[in-house]
Amino acid sequence: MSQIDLYALHLLRLVAEKRSFTAAAKAAGLSQSALSRQVQSIERQLGLQLLERTTRKVEITEAGAVFLRETEAIPNLLSGALRRIKEEFLEAPRQIRIGLSDELALAHVPGLFPKNALESAKLKITQRTEADLVHQVEANQLDLAIVTYQKDLPTSVEITHEMTDDFCLI
Repeated sequence: MSQIDLYALHLLRLVAEKRSFTAAAKAAGLSQSALSRQVQSIERQLGLQLLERTTRKVEITEAGAVFLRETEAIPNLLSGALRRIKEEFLEAPRQIRIGLSDELALAHVPGLFPKNALESAKLKITQRTEADLVHQVEANQLDLAIVTYQKDLPTSVEITHEMTDDFCLI
């Protein structure tokens, strides 16, 4: 099987998100036929239909849902690698993406980091449900999530620190 193009994967994700080839083509700045050829290329390579097309809507097939779920981290891994290269070699300010559980207060954040760590880094903090945060860590959309203690975490994430308070870093 040949390699799947990252741009084609991006376009497939865009069609799935918009549930429309027309809307996805407009968002990507492409003609609808060019976008369709990119998606068909992935489907040909896999030998599977990923999207069910009708004249009114686009639905994701079961195979498409599995493919999109399993490849979700790829764009985030690439953007994370590019961000790290910029930070380490082009002297861009370091950015730490933190997710904070809706059940916890923003007041917890400053005490978690040494003072000098925050001086040289830009914190990007989002507040979401704990399930969303675990999913975002898994998909490499967050560097760190602060949640209440989790008994059943996916095997792809791990608890790195535990506090006496009822929350943990993953």
